[in-house]
Amino acid sequence: ALTTFGAKLRKWRDENELTRRELSEMIYFSENAIRGWETGGTPPSYDAMIAVADCMGVSLDWLTGKHLNSSFMKL
Repeated sequence: ALTTFGAKLRKWRDENELTRRELSEMIYFSENAIRGWETGGTPPSYDAMIAVADCMGVSLDWLTGKHLNSSFMKL
């Protein structure tokens, strides 16, 4: 199961036949940053997560795996 940000990003990029360079031009983050996210070497910033989620057309909850966490604070 794809549960990490980087794994989901890499799978989506592969399915859409995008290079890291092409994606970097779409979201305005460097190829090195994208490599770091995909390999788990560098965590993405909040701004990066928003840019990637918008580009992929998914929610931040899905992209970060938050939807898998069923324990929410009850007000």
